[in-house]
Amino acid sequence: MIGQSGKSNYENLQVEFELTQDQVEELLSGCRRAGKHNEFHQAASSLNLDISIVAYHLIKSAYKASPEELERITNFVKSFLK
Repeated sequence: MIGQSGKSNYENLQVEFELTQDQVEELLSGCRRAGKHNEFHQAASSLNLDISIVAYHLIKSAYKASPEELERITNFVKSFLK
């Protein structure tokens, strides 16, 4: 997926975590194998970082790659706050 910055989610993750493309692929493979609701824990363990730091960077990278998704989620949350 390519965002407005012209970078793919892989490229964003490479920058955020200072990883090679192969390392990003290995990280994401491990997260997929970890199963639903365990992805952030798996990534944090693999990167030897606190889960909150990993979650922040993974979410940030996903939003950079898909700004329209960020807008959709933001609007959804705002609808509950009115």
